Amino acid sequence: MTELRIISIYLVPIYLTHLLEYSLNVASVLSVGHIDKMALAAMSLSSMTAAVTGFALIQGFATGLDSLLATSYASSNPQLCGTWTVRMGIVLSILIVPIGTVWFNAERILLSIGQDAEVAHLAGTYLRYYIASLPGFAGFELLRKFLQSCGNMHVPTIVLIIISPLNMLLQYLLVWRTSLGFIGSPIASAICIDLIALMLLLYIVFTPKVRHDTWGGFSYLVFRDLDVCFKLGASAATMTLSEWFAWEGLAFAASFISPTALAAQSVINTSSSISYQLPSALSVASSVRIGTLMGKYLPNRASAATKATVNLSFGIAFCNALIFLTFRNSFAKIFTSDADVIELVAKILPLVAMFQFTDGTISSCLGILRTTGRQLTGAVIQITGFYIIGLPLAICMAFLPKINPIAHWPWPNAQSDRLIGLWLGMSIALGLNVIAVLWIVSRINWDKECKLADIRVKGTTSVEHTVDERTTPNERQPLLANNHV
Repeated sequence: MTELRIISIYLVPIYLTHLLEYSLNVASVLSVGHIDKMALAAMSLSSMTAAVTGFALIQGFATGLDSLLATSYASSNPQLCGTWTVRMGIVLSILIVPIGTVWFNAERILLSIGQDAEVAHLAGTYLRYYIASLPGFAGFELLRKFLQSCGNMHVPTIVLIIISPLNMLLQYLLVWRTSLGFIGSPIASAICIDLIALMLLLYIVFTPKVRHDTWGGFSYLVFRDLDVCFKLGASAATMTLSEWFAWEGLAFAASFISPTALAAQSVINTSSSISYQLPSALSVASSVRIGTLMGKYLPNRASAATKATVNLSFGIAFCNALIFLTFRNSFAKIFTSDADVIELVAKILPLVAMFQFTDGTISSCLGILRTTGRQLTGAVIQITGFYIIGLPLAICMAFLPKINPIAHWPWPNAQSDRLIGLWLGMSIALGLNVIAVLWIVSRINWDKECKLADIRVKGTTSVEHTVDERTTPNERQPLLANNHV
């Protein structure tokens, strides 16, 4: 119960941070959406392009720190936390160069894949101005991970509480009260994203405890072990990107069913994204808590925190599922007034409710895998589940009625049957993923993981700090167990 309570306390500010971050994009859509339909289409296309080619990649690399920061901060040398943060900052600084290059040439790329010329021009213009947000977004993701690992969960939340209203105001002023119009939106977003990173940095600089505890000064050591950051980051980014591309693939498949099915898929996908914010926040909270316990060499507590995370993920999934089932007949009215779309969404939501148990659990368990340095394992599971099983099975169940069990019901409906087939196929694949990650998590030897974590966070920066493999956990634990948890 102790670990359940602590993780729940961590969860609240992290969840609020996720929601407030999500609101930044919503404000952009609301501002641009009232210009005209071409502007809205370009905004949607540029947002999707930015997410898949840039933000998801940066966010994925930043999650590579899950197996390093909290453990470093709780170790006997917490200044390693700052060292690893700077190292990943160097990697992200290199990464944003090719991302910016892609965004700068986005119009040509979009035209080459057959996008409408006017939409491609507007989206390309949007992304050129949006390049200015890349340093801020990378800094935000990096410093958020850093502060959360140090136990300062509330700081990113407070900063976003300040910036979110400012973003809404700037979106209105630049888009509607200046001659900038459409391009005012990416300028407003870039200003706010960069301000978030700047405010987090200023908090760290002007908070002596955080600065002194985690930073021993700049030295050549920050250029060591960059390959570790790249390997962990690349594997973690693969986990993130595989999921993003899979859901875009599902939406693309839905477009071949009918416009109504595509609209319904958009409503369902948006709803699932909102409900996913809570399991995603749980994944971060559990990573911080388990990483801290590993750094303090408390394997039994780390095991208890893992069990608490899995139990909490089931509880969250139950609540999300209950909401979808209770409001299934009216839920889509929030997004549309089209009667056909509302009816189709109502038919799919019971399956989406069941899907919460697989999606939420896999998110939480992947957080545990990242904390223990198993990013590559998580990436393999995700790719296998989504691309070898999920998408092929979903497409077959949608477009081959003979293998779709729903198509044989007494009241067949080709449109709803196909969309249900897409979600059923993906749900089956994610169910298999859940079984795989739960099996891996249940077999983790936490004594061994604590030793490996100690070796991992110290890297090659200090030979004298490397863990002696001959030292048993029982010999080390009395020294570290006295630390405050």
